[in-house]
Amino acid sequence: MKFLLLLPCLALAAQAAPLSLEDACRRSLVLPPRLQAARARVERSQAAEREIETAWNPRLGLDGNYTYTTPNAVFQQQGQSIVFSQNHNYLVTLRLTQLLWDGGLYTSRQQARQWQVVIAEERERELRLDLQQESALAFLEAKSAEHGLALNHQELTQRQAQLGQSRLLFAKGTVARYDIMRSEAEVARVQQEIIESQRRLELRRNNLASLLSMEVSELTDLPQPGAPQPAVTEDLQQRPDMKIAQLALHEADARLEAARAENSPLLNFQTDYQQRNGTVSFPSQQWNTGVVLSWPLYDQGLSQTRAQQVEAELKELQAQALEVQRLALLEVKQLRTDMLARYSAWQAAQVQSRAAEEAARVAMVRYQNGLSTQVERLEAEVNAFRAGREQVGLRYQLAAAEARYKRALGQEQIP
Repeated sequence: MKFLLLLPCLALAAQAAPLSLEDACRRSLVLPPRLQAARARVERSQAAEREIETAWNPRLGLDGNYTYTTPNAVFQQQGQSIVFSQNHNYLVTLRLTQLLWDGGLYTSRQQARQWQVVIAEERERELRLDLQQESALAFLEAKSAEHGLALNHQELTQRQAQLGQSRLLFAKGTVARYDIMRSEAEVARVQQEIIESQRRLELRRNNLASLLSMEVSELTDLPQPGAPQPAVTEDLQQRPDMKIAQLALHEADARLEAARAENSPLLNFQTDYQQRNGTVSFPSQQWNTGVVLSWPLYDQGLSQTRAQQVEAELKELQAQALEVQRLALLEVKQLRTDMLARYSAWQAAQVQSRAAEEAARVAMVRYQNGLSTQVERLEAEVNAFRAGREQVGLRYQLAAAEARYKRALGQEQIP
């Protein structure tokens, strides 16, 4: 009972806990509708595979019929009438059939269905990777907006402090009233930027909350990025689209073999028990056992044209597999180049931000001592804030580039 009372508290604590990038990626896989649909397609493929397997199961059927015949078949012999048939006739047959040999038809069809199951499972994995990437990018966009809003508030605090200092200096007669008006304009500008940043943050949080099906409040900070790993030969075979292209070739091969085996003979074991009204020709009960050979000798070229269609489809899939490989290799190279460039830009932005902050500090000291103007001080501070904002933006752009690169390699976003 106490545990049940603690459940709402635990739920509130879980909701209040900051959301990390890894948590967002995990949460994106908690049965979203798109993933449920992919799982249903896998189950449908598995059911289709089991359907083919039933061809080798024994079949038991019951047939019954009734006929009224007139006149009766009568044979005259030595003045006596022997009746071969009756007016009212019925026949009930219980039949058992077992497939013994199919010429490779059902075996090839079963192999094709097995490949279809593997393809459906790979498409589900592809969707999981897409969902993780989508959630990771949404998290980074929301965190970037949150960080931008924090920088705006920090700038507002600094601008308000500078406005108060300008007023004090004006009261002492050190600076002109223009400095106060310029500081007031800067405060108003930052306040407008805060409104825009709040709107942007709300929109991006709504997008993230929709993807994760949960309310989003606080987001954890990202760890400092490490240097990218040295270039290696990427294993493109882990990409879902590469695997699907190869699996489609195997599935088409199996369907081609099945199409070529459509005219193969079928051998069945069959036994039946019959119950009827007895006559001179047929007893009332009868048991029949034997084998049945079915061989379609001519189908007007139907099976041949079906095989030709699958052959053409196989050629198309082979060409598509080569194109998928080319595009995958290009995408991986492009994304790695983009990731390395953003890492270098982020490193350069760090140096620029530190230099701009030092220049702003020096400009403030000079202004306080009457060695520079308000314009020089504001320009240095604006440059420092711009450099800091650019550094933050490049940090999140680098994280987004890393997420896209992982997806291009077919890797999970969660370590």
